[in-house]
Amino acid sequence: MMYSFIELLRALAAALITNSHFDGVYPWNISWGGCPGVALFFTITGFLLVSSVEKDSFFTWWIKKALRLYISMTIVNLITVIIGFRKPSFILFLFPVNTNLWYVPTITILYVLYYYVVRIDKKIVRRVKLIGGGV
Repeated sequence: MMYSFIELLRALAAALITNSHFDGVYPWNISWGGCPGVALFFTITGFLLVSSVEKDSFFTWWIKKALRLYISMTIVNLITVIIGFRKPSFILFLFPVNTNLWYVPTITILYVLYYYVVRIDKKIVRRVKLIGGGV
């Protein structure tokens, strides 16, 4: 199920985060919004992740998430290599632990734990509802 307002909230979060990085650009101190933007973005991401767990098997779900991360990271790495910011290397594209993109493989690994925690939690909630706990 897709909620139409999610894209608007994502755009708002991105605008707040981007605006917070413009310190020194504006003539007045109006470069704010980073913390609320990040909080909003993570809230949206968590909501969408939980709602997407039930749709696919683990492998299908995980591959979709991993590809999405690695395609973006590869594009960023290619641009930084082309402009001469980094030297090309195979490790840079597979497991960039020693770069500022270390979080991509970390998130990919943590998705495994996340998927199973959400599945277990949903099973517990269903059992409690069946018993009559009314969560």
